Amino acid sequence: MLPLYNYCTIYIILSFFPYSVKLQFKKAGSVTLTATADDVTTVYSVTVKNPKLNTTKVSLKPNKTYKLSVSNKIGKATYKSSNSKVAKVSSTGKVTALKKGKAVITVKTNGISLKCTVTVK
Repeated sequence: MLPLYNYCTIYIILSFFPYSVKLQFKKAGSVTLTATADDVTTVYSVTVKNPKLNTTKVSLKPNKTYKLSVSNKIGKATYKSSNSKVAKVSSTGKVTALKKGKAVITVKTNGISLKCTVTVK
């Protein structure tokens, strides 16, 4: 089984088949691919998963940090704070609480936006 992630493209090149196959997945799910050439059959099972944040809300005190991480992603994720005076976020997902209030961290990856609410107490 090939674990893949949303909005990705895979290429399968079969040694007995003179063509390559390009698959582009638009949403999460599973599919079974069967290729047959010259009486030789190969079966591939592919599962596509959506990206997911390790949490959707976090509560911090000023000057404390929390590391957001995204599972099931391909390539880079981008991070942005809705209120950088309350909580800032680095390009690697490290959230730093600055002062009391709320901010929403938006993470974009694989064409999907994920959100985490940060409350600074």
